[in-house]
Amino acid sequence: MTDKYDYWTQTKQLIRGHPIKLNVSALSCVAENNDDGVQRMDFRYDCETEFSLYIEKGLQSVFNINTTVSFPLIKNSYKERNVVMVNLNNEEEVHKTIQQKSGWSEIRGCDFVVTVTMDGSFAYHSRRRRGNYYNVSVKHLRDYKVKLLKRGKKLQYNITGSYVEKICL
Repeated sequence: MTDKYDYWTQTKQLIRGHPIKLNVSALSCVAENNDDGVQRMDFRYDCETEFSLYIEKGLQSVFNINTTVSFPLIKNSYKERNVVMVNLNNEEEVHKTIQQKSGWSEIRGCDFVVTVTMDGSFAYHSRRRRGNYYNVSVKHLRDYKVKLLKRGKKLQYNITGSYVEKICL
């Protein structure tokens, strides 16, 4: 499946193709839940500015599923912006600390979605007398029961869950 597989490193291929590559969208809040309520916590000396992802519908793959989180994701008065890379492959929870300082904590949350689009082919080797390789488009891996959907020659899956950010003011 990856570009390290011997089929892709050979110079002669009966059927041209390319190994599977992923295109992963940036993490974004689902619109209808974007401006839910704000909770203020008591003053804490060691307040941490951080975010957490709680993945409800994830994906396990032989590839890294790297996405960016533009922190803070939810609109507020926090002036500092950070872009953080997160690998979502086979994860159920992700926690990232941005900084520590003293102050009041503000907690916000939303539901999120990350769209993973797969393009390319996988190859398998037959052990029969001829020992041929067979090239198959990734679109044939579609499985509507688990929402792995065919989009033209590509395959698409949405990783969803809940996002929580804590900001020290």
